[in-house]
Amino acid sequence: MSLYNYDRSLAAAESKIEQATYSENNKKLIFRFESYLFAEGLSKARVIKYLSQLNMIAGWADFELDEASREDIEYIAGIVAKKDVKDWTKHGYLTAIKRFYRWLNGGEDPEITAWIKPKVKNPVKLPEEMLPEDDIMSMVESVDHPRDKALVSIFWDAGGRPGELGELDIKHIVFDQYGAVAVVDGKTGMRRIRLVFSTPYLAAWINIHPDKNNPNAPLWVGIGQRGRGKKLKYAAIRMIIKRAAKKAGIRKRTYCYLFRHSRSTDLAQYLTESQMKEHLGWKQDSKMPAVYVHLSGKQIDDAMLRIHGIVKKEDHKPELTTVICARCKHVNSTASKFCAQCGMTLSIDAAVEVEEKRSDIAMALMELVEKDPEVAEVLRKVME
Repeated sequence: MSLYNYDRSLAAAESKIEQATYSENNKKLIFRFESYLFAEGLSKARVIKYLSQLNMIAGWADFELDEASREDIEYIAGIVAKKDVKDWTKHGYLTAIKRFYRWLNGGEDPEITAWIKPKVKNPVKLPEEMLPEDDIMSMVESVDHPRDKALVSIFWDAGGRPGELGELDIKHIVFDQYGAVAVVDGKTGMRRIRLVFSTPYLAAWINIHPDKNNPNAPLWVGIGQRGRGKKLKYAAIRMIIKRAAKKAGIRKRTYCYLFRHSRSTDLAQYLTESQMKEHLGWKQDSKMPAVYVHLSGKQIDDAMLRIHGIVKKEDHKPELTTVICARCKHVNSTASKFCAQCGMTLSIDAAVEVEEKRSDIAMALMELVEKDPEVAEVLRKVME
């Protein structure tokens, strides 16, 4: 079962076309184009998007699509340009027009659409709209159930598309001596994503998963009485994210894809563009890494501050990582004070805290022994 109900969405898109008021000829053309797209191997999600876009375009058109002139196409492009929608939405309409007429013309752009050059002015969010590491940690700590902690942490750590991460099965998480690896299936095919920060949270969740012994079981399942063990839909995952943000006191609009935007900006500080393409699943000719490198502004900020002697060059390390126990080598979250496996302290602060408590207990016992001889006798027998 898919994270998204594509079969239902496809049927709905086809039904809208069938019930539309434009000509039967245009309907037949769109359905022929649909068959072509499936034959080309496009996913249902992509085909649904094209059908929805062409349904709108055919509704605006007062002409037969296979008899369009350049003036007709300019008229449609003008409607798209004037619509109060995001640049990516306009880009999608223009791309649909070009692809439809390229198919109609036997694989080459006809003169009536060759002039269309879809562009996007602002493809990503502003820096202040992103989720920094502090927000992520607050969200992880704000939720109670291990499943929700694992979900929030991997959405940041992996930086994957919501559809990729939502479709994971237990077998797709592989633990090793460094942490874990997630094997996802995305737009560019299968790829491995190295996980660090989310490792202990994933381990804790899988350990209590309702079907943990079944490697083919969906990773994200219901934990309540009604939907226990059933795969979560996208709406449920989105709700977990929104609730975590609300509990953490985050006021900015928080949604699944914002994790990918935010993580991409964060990774731009550490990875090369080629490494970003591999980790985040972009094609090799993608320009997205350059966008996020520019957006992070890290390199320019550091260089300018060093020039003016305000800061010295140093290796910046991410805050959201893991702590490996020196005694048993168990991988723990940075929020843990003690090893989840052997109980050893994981930081100097935690060690000091333990020693202070031991000292307090010892002092309290000494005072008790001085006041009550019977307690002293009991302790003496225990020591023997």
